[in-house]
Amino acid sequence: MWPAKAIVATIGNAEAVSSLMAGLAPCGRLVLLDADKDPLPVSAGHLVVAERSVLGSITGTPCENERALDFSVLTGGRTQSRRCRSRSQPCQKMKSGDARFRKSCL
Repeated sequence: MWPAKAIVATIGNAEAVSSLMAGLAPCGRLVLLDADKDPLPVSAGHLVVAERSVLGSITGTPCENERALDFSVLTGGRTQSRRCRSRSQPCQKMKSGDARFRKSCL
């Protein structure tokens, strides 16, 4: 599976997140959904030489995220991943109204 085109980090541990950079493919993206008070130690070489990037995204307040996780546990929600035959496949399903949940393809 490695190297990955994208990694979505949901943990707030700067050291653990930093270790993920080595698993990114050239032009890969590391998306942070949680923050740590400690600085994120990232090698400039990992970013510059292979044109990798680090992005941050807020997905809701901590309270909203906890409520969403609690709801997922109560309703038996599960993640599902499967290999896409083409990059446009998930978008086509959403546009046609055939998707029953949010889809993404990395």
